Amino acid sequence: MLPGWIRQNSRAAIQTLCNHLLSLSLEECPQLLTAGGQSYIRLHNEQEEKSDRGNRDSDSELVNPRLKCAIILLYPTGRFRTSPFARGRGVFPAGKSRTLWGSGLKWTGPGHVYAVSAFAALGGLSFGLDTGMISGVLTMDNFVDYMTDGETTFTSLQSSTIVSTLLAGCFVGALISGLLCESLGRKRSILIGSLILILGVILQTAANGYIMMCVGRPIAGVGIGILSMSVPLYQSELAPKAIRGRLISLQQFAITIGIMLSFWINYGTNMHLQGTATWRVPLALQMAPAIVLAVGTMFLPYSPRWLLQQGRNEEAQQVLARLHGNGDKNHPYVLEEYNEICEQIALEKAVAIHSYVELLQGTVRRRVILGVLIQIFQQLTGINAIMYYAPSIFHATGISSGNASLLATGINGVINVLATIPAILWVDRWGRRWTLISGAIVMGVCMVTAGIVLGVCGKIVDQPGGDKTIDMSGNKAASYFSIVMIYMFVAGFAYSWGPCGWIYPAEIFPLRIRSKATSVTTAANWLFNFVVGEIVPVMLARITFGTFIFFGGCCFIMAVVVVFFFPETKGKSLEEMEFIFGERSKDFTYLREKPDPYAGYENTFNSNTYNSNTFNSGYESNYRL
Repeated sequence: MLPGWIRQNSRAAIQTLCNHLLSLSLEECPQLLTAGGQSYIRLHNEQEEKSDRGNRDSDSELVNPRLKCAIILLYPTGRFRTSPFARGRGVFPAGKSRTLWGSGLKWTGPGHVYAVSAFAALGGLSFGLDTGMISGVLTMDNFVDYMTDGETTFTSLQSSTIVSTLLAGCFVGALISGLLCESLGRKRSILIGSLILILGVILQTAANGYIMMCVGRPIAGVGIGILSMSVPLYQSELAPKAIRGRLISLQQFAITIGIMLSFWINYGTNMHLQGTATWRVPLALQMAPAIVLAVGTMFLPYSPRWLLQQGRNEEAQQVLARLHGNGDKNHPYVLEEYNEICEQIALEKAVAIHSYVELLQGTVRRRVILGVLIQIFQQLTGINAIMYYAPSIFHATGISSGNASLLATGINGVINVLATIPAILWVDRWGRRWTLISGAIVMGVCMVTAGIVLGVCGKIVDQPGGDKTIDMSGNKAASYFSIVMIYMFVAGFAYSWGPCGWIYPAEIFPLRIRSKATSVTTAANWLFNFVVGEIVPVMLARITFGTFIFFGGCCFIMAVVVVFFFPETKGKSLEEMEFIFGERSKDFTYLREKPDPYAGYENTFNSNTYNSNTFNSGYESNYRL
């Protein structure tokens, strides 16, 4: 610890010089703008250097909005806690008030960004409602009787067709959404997806037979497919890099909430309603979030990156100011982000991609492959096998009552929601790689264990038509253990591959291909979702417990692939992904080190740039311009 008089004098000297620099105009200090940001002003105190020799450096940054450049204060005192001085007057204090020293400006809190991203995630809520609703509706006696003209059960082909026709529509919707997002923008694409979804739900709710139900399902699927691509893309382009993963994971959180609500709605309507209302009411409720989203979309801002692509620069700057600058277009963070996006667009115009075939050519091919792989892997975890056919699966594990299986499914939905919350809070701290690897291992262990227990302790019973099922009625302990393994599997997915499956593809592509590439990766998700929806009933009927072992093995393979092929992307701006994938020289000016205004919530700057986020009265300062 330095003597008090040294700390006080050093502090006063640094603050005086910084306040003076902040008061300068461009005309008053042209010499400070030379050499592309390589000029330095240095204060040095030999006595303090001897006292603090050996301590490591840490950075803080001060931005002069009039100079439009950065001033870096380097303090060689290592990692330290926030001092009272830092909380009161320091540069970027760790508390929620991020006052720029001497500028009088404050960073806008993330509340506005959260609100916009959460509202857009209503599209995910609609998909979650459908996923959970249909799994319960397929087991309702009245629905089966109404759709099959008096039969007591669906065939495996009939049930899989009802599920998979929606997924076929989702595949088509995801593909066309790339063109919609480029031509009409992310915001209008969300509106179009909502309206198409509403139409499809109306047809399902009013269905007078199996054919009409199978017509309404793919129409609703087209709407869901458009939303599933455009919403994460929209969220990623609004979000600051420090909390981008958190904001995109709101999409997955909304999906899990929809699934949970649908399970309990199915349980309630099956218990308390009669006739066709038992299944028409749950299906109709899918319209609620879609209607709210369609109306509310009119009040959402356009993506600033899309606006700049269209040459609507003034509107883009206004959106950035509202989201990140407390409405101030001259806010330093707004200016920095605006210039960064403009630079990226200018560089990309020379290599613009005009067809989907070009996505597999040149340097972007690797990213497209990784984006497609992560979406395929998300489905090969087997999660939607559990969600679509949860009541049937719980019935196979020994829960014979229809209401009991719906209750177990409802508990499954609650676990899904609760386990997603840690990802929202900490995915930007954990990173994408660790989250994906750990989740794959947890899921693999749970699936394989459940399959082995069902195979060893259950009895295979032959059904008419050559189908098979597992009878666990003679071993309740093994039955309950299998259910616990399924619950743990769902929790493992919810914190890892659920959110990261949407985060990673939405953030790795350059702006010139982002819409097309994201539509391709999302379409791959729906294609394999369709495949899983088709084959799982057949697998359950033919290889029974082997279904669980198959998906468990897929999870272990996924963990290995992520270890060797997927780079970490946390804490990087969308424009900096060029460097992550080694596709651009690191000499571009916008790579200058700068803090993120939202990093204060973690009490640290970007980990690749800064070692601390607090002020401690050091003895040496460098002002790098």
